Amino acid sequence: MKVARLCCLTSLILLLGAGAVQAETMSAGMLQVKNWQSRAVRGDAKSFAAIVAAAKRGDSYAQCVLGVMYGNGQGVGRNYKQAEKWFLLSAEQGYSEAQFNLGLMYDRGLGVQEDLIEALRWYRKAATQGLPKAQYTLAQMHDAGVGVPQSDIEALRWLRQAAEQDYPESQNDLGVMYETGQGVPVDPVEALKWYRLAAEQGYVEAQYNLGVMYSKGTAMPRNDAIAAKWFQRTAERGLAEAQYNLGNFYLVGRGVPKNENLATRWYKKAAEQGLSDAQYALGVSYDKGLGVAKNSTIAVGWFLKAAEQGVIEAQYNLAVHYAKGEAVRQNLPAAVNWYRKAADQGYALAQSNLGVMYANGQGVRQDDAEAYKWLLISKNNSAPESKVYAKAVSVMAVLEKLMSPDQLVRARLAAESWHAVSQPAAAR
Repeated sequence: MKVARLCCLTSLILLLGAGAVQAETMSAGMLQVKNWQSRAVRGDAKSFAAIVAAAKRGDSYAQCVLGVMYGNGQGVGRNYKQAEKWFLLSAEQGYSEAQFNLGLMYDRGLGVQEDLIEALRWYRKAATQGLPKAQYTLAQMHDAGVGVPQSDIEALRWLRQAAEQDYPESQNDLGVMYETGQGVPVDPVEALKWYRLAAEQGYVEAQYNLGVMYSKGTAMPRNDAIAAKWFQRTAERGLAEAQYNLGNFYLVGRGVPKNENLATRWYKKAAEQGLSDAQYALGVSYDKGLGVAKNSTIAVGWFLKAAEQGVIEAQYNLAVHYAKGEAVRQNLPAAVNWYRKAADQGYALAQSNLGVMYANGQGVRQDDAEAYKWLLISKNNSAPESKVYAKAVSVMAVLEKLMSPDQLVRARLAAESWHAVSQPAAAR
């Protein structure tokens, strides 16, 4: 599985906040406002009135808190117009949390006309003052090229500033950039450093990425037991990729005792979250009876879910079930359809079977030239010692006796054309 990449913009904080200011750094006035807020959100009208009075006196923190309460509907009816009003008053006094929240409102069109330029202006003001979540947001925008030109250099600059303030999301994404060489030379040691810093703060994606690095032996000797520990920790917190990897470890006894029951249990958790690889693995478990009672009907259901998400092996297995009528009513056109989807992605087994279907006119109009094309593609994608290679050669030899020289030339040219624009898929 790939390591987590930079978060997309849809992951921006949706619940507005007034800022996690440490109690020891808060002024007496801020502490008083915070205390009022805790009571006001529980319906204390006097505390809410006290916050309003402080905000009207020009207290920037109270103004931001009032904006948060209106924006989230805490202790008062949700009112984005009021939230924007109080954030603006606070932001114009230079309070960075209000500047960020105002940027978020323009970014999302909450109570104001959506305006990415205005959002960026406020994000930059907050980021320039050192607010980590604003810096991280700018990094995301530069990474994705949203509202600004795409720039790995700018993304890296803002990520580093937030990461150096112990912002775990930035530390993790900085690790990703060093691991993948995005905007910087590949440096697994530096990646490990940032992942570890974020993981120590409990950031689940960084903990997962640490597990991946230990499982691969990247920047340190491979250690499956430590990898399994990190996968277990993040799987228990609901990360689907970790659940899938932990299932893989239990299936073969890698870093943990072999346990097919636990493997299937973790596959199921990840599959139910929609992770396509886990859906396929769960299908295999049911199809072969690994850790569960063998049930090909359930297997086909999971193969279908994974196949619809583009998992090649699931598409192939689904085609096999339709071709043989196993756990489903035999449906040769459906088999051809799924063989073709896998074949188009470069899967040699599917290409070979698709060729045979064309040769025999099963589920599709019989066509020797199309059959030869797919068999030749399959042969070229297979190792000479493999059964797939031998099957392709055998059926092609039969077809060569039936086809005219012109048909053979056209079929070979069609195969060459396919290879020119496609790449064979690696088996999992």
